[in-house]
Amino acid sequence: MMEIIPFDISSTIYLGQCNTNSHNSCCSNGEICLQTRNSCTCDSSREEKISQETPIVDQTVIYAFKNLVRKYKKQMGDTNDISIITGGLQQYLNKKALKKTDKTEDIHQQDSIFHNLPLDCKLHIFSYLGPEDLSRISAVCRDWYFVSEDSILWKELMDRDVKKWNVIGHKTNPALYQEVQSDWSNKEIYLRCSPHINKLMHKNDAVFSFTDFLKSFLPKKSWTPKIAMFGPGLESDLTSGLVRKILYDKNEHMERTGLVSGQFEGVGSGWCYKLPNGQTFQLSVLYSASKQQRTQKLWNRVEGNNLIQVNKDEKGETTVKLKPAVRDFCRTVDAFVFVVDGTSLDNLKANEIYELSAMLKERWSDTHIPLLVMSCIPNSLSLRLPCINVVEALHLGNLNRPYKC
Repeated sequence: MMEIIPFDISSTIYLGQCNTNSHNSCCSNGEICLQTRNSCTCDSSREEKISQETPIVDQTVIYAFKNLVRKYKKQMGDTNDISIITGGLQQYLNKKALKKTDKTEDIHQQDSIFHNLPLDCKLHIFSYLGPEDLSRISAVCRDWYFVSEDSILWKELMDRDVKKWNVIGHKTNPALYQEVQSDWSNKEIYLRCSPHINKLMHKNDAVFSFTDFLKSFLPKKSWTPKIAMFGPGLESDLTSGLVRKILYDKNEHMERTGLVSGQFEGVGSGWCYKLPNGQTFQLSVLYSASKQQRTQKLWNRVEGNNLIQVNKDEKGETTVKLKPAVRDFCRTVDAFVFVVDGTSLDNLKANEIYELSAMLKERWSDTHIPLLVMSCIPNSLSLRLPCINVVEALHLGNLNRPYKC
């Protein structure tokens, strides 16, 4: 019997027992004969020529082929006819490797304790992970992907972490997507709203700071834009010193270049500032009363407010209007900055909401005018209200303009 194995394009090697009389000298004991299409290595007439040439196939290769043929015949069965192996060995090796891989995967799956846990246990374990780790483990396997994409898991993660976010804007408020019943999953909403994730995704973007907020809000105009700063945080005993330090002390973030006179009666004066990129803007600080009036014991911020007028109609409903000079000034403003005391929710009363709404009402139709809410604390050791609580207390989600808190 003779087996034919394709070895090279130019020649075919025959491995088997040679029964011809001309090869008795080298094949008498049933040894393997190496023969090509045109010649045989055991031909006595070419013995000297072949001995001078390099062997076509090394003996190690011949032994390997013999071993493969023996295994293949054992696997596929032996026949009396001549069998021509055309790719059979390769198919045999591929099937054997695939079977070994499947067996290894089955063993790993059976040995995996986590794989056999109930779904509730897996979700409980994953609930201790952060958003970055959950995003990474979703690529481990199909089972982990479906568990890490669970909507309830990401909803609980968002409810837990939203109070730690240091900034929330009109595009990063989770309540906005929930109110409009967005088609986005809770994971997509979290990754879209989280300031930490946004910072990782946009490392070259501006750092979250006061001057960076101002730069992002400033309109791209050829003239110097005007910004109005107001709010109870300017007059609070805890946070007023911090605001004065930001505005009047020298720092590397913005440089005070000059004084701006007011265009309206008692309103509009301020300072001109220059940012590191060369852009300038005018900042006017609006106090509800003079410092002497605010220090009086019987002074009431609502009744003695020089910016707004609070009245009650026949039905007992409160109406708030800006005074004429303040109203005229607001019509020339390009951005608003509202300063609040972020140490307690008690500082965010209805009177502060009235003041904010009255200011924005004058530019209600100009939806491009942005609002920045500064939640200030006395020092780094003081506890700060979560931004989401400030957003909810001031009803910023109802605004029709860009905002950040």
